[in-house]
Amino acid sequence: MKRHFLLLLGAILALCFFTVQCTSGASDETRTIRRPVVSGTFYPADPKILRDTVEGFLSQAHDTPVDGELFGLAVPHAGYIYSGGIAAQGYALIRNMDFDAVVIMAPSHHYDFPGASIYSIGDYQTPLGIVRVDRGLSRKLESMSSRFHFEPLAHKKEHSLEVQLPFLQVVMPDTPIVPIVIGDQSFQTCTALSDALLALSREKKLLFLVSTDLSHYYPYDTANKMDQSTLEYIRGMQWNELYTRCLQRKNEMCGLSGMITLMLMAEKIGITEGIILQHANSGDTQGDKTRVVGYAAIAFVKRPDGRITGGHEEEGVFTRAQKQRLLEIARDSIREYVTTGKRLEISIADPALTVHSGAFVTLKENGVLRGCIGQFIADRPLYEVVREMAIAAAVRDTRFRPVRPEEIDAIHIHISVLSPLKRVASPDDVILGTHGIYIRQGFRSGTFLPEVAAETGWSKEEFIEHCLVDKAGLSRDALTRGAELYIYTTESFSEDEIR
Repeated sequence: MKRHFLLLLGAILALCFFTVQCTSGASDETRTIRRPVVSGTFYPADPKILRDTVEGFLSQAHDTPVDGELFGLAVPHAGYIYSGGIAAQGYALIRNMDFDAVVIMAPSHHYDFPGASIYSIGDYQTPLGIVRVDRGLSRKLESMSSRFHFEPLAHKKEHSLEVQLPFLQVVMPDTPIVPIVIGDQSFQTCTALSDALLALSREKKLLFLVSTDLSHYYPYDTANKMDQSTLEYIRGMQWNELYTRCLQRKNEMCGLSGMITLMLMAEKIGITEGIILQHANSGDTQGDKTRVVGYAAIAFVKRPDGRITGGHEEEGVFTRAQKQRLLEIARDSIREYVTTGKRLEISIADPALTVHSGAFVTLKENGVLRGCIGQFIADRPLYEVVREMAIAAAVRDTRFRPVRPEEIDAIHIHISVLSPLKRVASPDDVILGTHGIYIRQGFRSGTFLPEVAAETGWSKEEFIEHCLVDKAGLSRDALTRGAELYIYTTESFSEDEIR
């Protein structure tokens, strides 16, 4: 009884924080205003200085053209002197874009509660004026799950949502918001929110904005290593690995629930890549590198042709000379890294080798597999992917000991350049020997390149079953129990073929 009374008293006191005004119109509907609480600390309180500060950050953002429809952004929420320049890199993308509303997903730093708090009782305010809340959309969202409700204390002191508003007021001054503060990191909340928001996005053109910082208070080099790992998971849309590692405290981001929610939505509409616009930390922006906080601006874009990442689907994309150059890059990269520990410096002008594409590099010694690592995500030029995958196959495939310098000449290299992944409904869509397969369910996944079928002599049923059981660690009937099946094609070539 006492606990319920204290919760009720807290809610009443929190509501007292909000001012009340009447809107014009026939109904004279009462609306509350959530006033700014971190103006003058996280960002300037003076309207002119604040606007000039935001405009200054935006003017310094480098141009990053978006080829397609922007679906979501993730931006940091520290004080502007620390992270404003990184946040501006995301906001510069949306200047003067047309959206029906911006859905902001922010973590709760001051008040623990289950689920997500949807602000639907009025508007927000900053020194730049009123930020209108789409109350109808907020209320509709609130009604879509028992995990959604309004928690006044969640919004009372929360800075992670508030610091985004001056940027929005400058780049999209007339666009309303849907403010969401998430109180827990449960996967149930993430899935409920992603399902509900995706349904709403079919009715209105929405931009999804996640407010999050990365690692907190590690030395500069430690933070950079952790944050690069986090960003690789986001770049590769590996939400399951990211979620698990953050819960284990191996990676960190305070807006984890919002990020997982956004990645779940993005995946469902076919986005397979998170675009890292900029990454830095407080050591870069303010100089003290003893205890830093990490920041990143990230975009999720749906390409106009439905193709999310680069890749090759035609037969014979590469000439013999281009294949030979990629194989040389792989071998020289292995030699340089194994003997000196350094990455090979490469300069490539050939457009066919600078296209963004995924690739696998396979190493064999005396006809026996010696290493195989690849990536599906087309996040960098092909020649760089080949360099990195060659190094990884040589020293990071945990099934084998690292390649030694004296072994390099005995290694034979095979490269497979990948088309984008395409999700299919059933194994009937798999063409044996033409398609590679990628199977995923929950935190487990596995893949086989197309050539595995020819090398093993498996039937299509065996090809899929071995991928399910041996590579992904799933049951034989997993495809009937929710596992996802993807296909892709490759252009493959080896040193033996070129010779």
